[in-house]
Amino acid sequence: MSLIRVLVVDDVERWRLCVSSILEAEPSFEVFEASDGLNAVQAAERLQPTVVLLDIGLPGLNGIQAGGWIRKVAPCAKIVFVSMERDPDIVEAGWRLGASGYVLKSDAARELVAAIQSVIRGGWRVTNAKAKSDGSTSAPQSGEIRLSGLGCFLDVAKRHAVRCQGESAYLTRRISLPFSP
Repeated sequence: MSLIRVLVVDDVERWRLCVSSILEAEPSFEVFEASDGLNAVQAAERLQPTVVLLDIGLPGLNGIQAGGWIRKVAPCAKIVFVSMERDPDIVEAGWRLGASGYVLKSDAARELVAAIQSVIRGGWRVTNAKAKSDGSTSAPQSGEIRLSGLGCFLDVAKRHAVRCQGESAYLTRRISLPFSP
């Protein structure tokens, strides 16, 4: 079995170390770290990781910018954003550049390993957390998530079902929209 090379990118050292320690417990993972967007691009080019776990709020190049460059220098790498960011426009920007997943930091301890396993099999992973007024999260069991600006809604109960501009469809593969850094 070949190792899954995971590049963890976050500017907060304690967070990187925490995520790395969780992933290093998995015998099939080989874990690397980068602390900012520019280092992430350089590390991705050098390491050619299987998966890049990428924060959005990075110094220098932010995560969206770094993700665009990583797509160019390591085109086979799957990008999973790991962020506290809930702004739908920012989440949408991640999807537009071809991300395979989006995990909220509050869900990382229980979601990251599953997210990595899902995206390396060609799937995608989205945190099911939904913000409450007190800032805590819960996983919705029904309803829809609006994919801002696309006129599409993801059915939470049927994670592979989507409704775009009134038409129902099922997601059978990930579709990447073009992105130019």
